[in-house]
Amino acid sequence: MASNPVSLSIPASSQGVINCLSNAAYYQRVSLSWPGHTVVFSGTGEGQSMKTASGDDVYSIPPTPAAFTISATFEYSKSGSSGTFHKASVKTPVVTDKGGFNVIEVTSEDSTDNDNNDSYLTIATVSS
Repeated sequence: MASNPVSLSIPASSQGVINCLSNAAYYQRVSLSWPGHTVVFSGTGEGQSMKTASGDDVYSIPPTPAAFTISATFEYSKSGSSGTFHKASVKTPVVTDKGGFNVIEVTSEDSTDNDNNDSYLTIATVSS
């Protein structure tokens, strides 16, 4: 298991996209922050794209010369979007880094079924 929030390293000279899926009956929220940026994905349902406040299901990471770290907090609510949020259990991130491509996948668990996929965060970057 990883800490929650979990720190995710983004390589220098890269750009990419972030998306998040819900695979849960409980309402899911994944809050991401790094210098100058805050993005929150939220939603519920099996295999459903989580959305940002503006309704987007993908957030673009613009080209950046320097490496940076994203702090990701995984939460859920048993009472929908206006309910009390609780921190989820977070699996250790899986990082694939090959040939200028970097993919980070992080999943969370909100209950006792231990499927570890209630929120599924993917960050994909490429060297720019």
